[in-house]
Amino acid sequence: MLNEETARFLRTLKYRADSKRQISILPLGSIYWDDELPKLGTLGVFAEPEWNEVVRAFAIRMKLWDHQVLEDSDREFWEALQSAAPDWALFRRLELSEEDRKARVEAEENCAKEMQELLASADEVTFVTEQNGLQRFSATFHLDKGRPRSCNSQPWWKRLIRLPKWLGGR
Repeated sequence: MLNEETARFLRTLKYRADSKRQISILPLGSIYWDDELPKLGTLGVFAEPEWNEVVRAFAIRMKLWDHQVLEDSDREFWEALQSAAPDWALFRRLELSEEDRKARVEAEENCAKEMQELLASADEVTFVTEQNGLQRFSATFHLDKGRPRSCNSQPWWKRLIRLPKWLGGR
């Protein structure tokens, strides 16, 4: 369960009616509102285990949006989280308007398509499902594949990113 420091931080994320709906490609692949997560620069307030539990809360909310019956472990986690951070804006959007529902479908379809395209070009992809149901993936891309060994030019990604001389650049 969340530690007290993380719960205290989540309690500061109060609902704002004027919040903007956003799209998260990773880790959610869906919609959220900007009052439900800290600004990108402050995401470091969460250690990895707590971040995984925050993501799990979003995943459970998506199940609730779909009117799924929660497994006991998810229901217990959700109830404990609501008790620990009852003012978290996430808990204020448990039902979607028709506009939000359409935006969610579109976002999830686009995110799935983008991830499929990205992973299709990977040389190796592995998926791991963790005990709490969250999935992790790892993708390996060989950026120098297909390049003749005798070619003296730099790969495209090295030409795109100009490294300083002290890092081996030109």
